[in-house]
Amino acid sequence: MRDLTDYYSNFNQYIKQDFQQYRCQVDEFMSQINKITSSDAIIGATHEFIRNRQENFVNEAINEHFVK
Repeated sequence: MRDLTDYYSNFNQYIKQDFQQYRCQVDEFMSQINKITSSDAIIGATHEFIRNRQENFVNEAINEHFVK
C-alpha cells in the first residue's frame, strides 16, 4: 500500500508541475491576445496556440505514469 501512496504522491506532484507550466503558457498567450485588436488575428493566434499544445497536460501525465 505504501508504494501506491508514494506513486500517487509522485503523480500528483507531476500533475501540479505540468499544470503550472501549462498555466504559464496560457498566461503568456493571453497577454499576447490582449495586444491584438483584429478578431481574425485572435482566432489565428488561438488556433496556433492549440496546435502547439501536443496534448492536454492531464493526458500527458497519464501517458507518462500509466501507459509507459
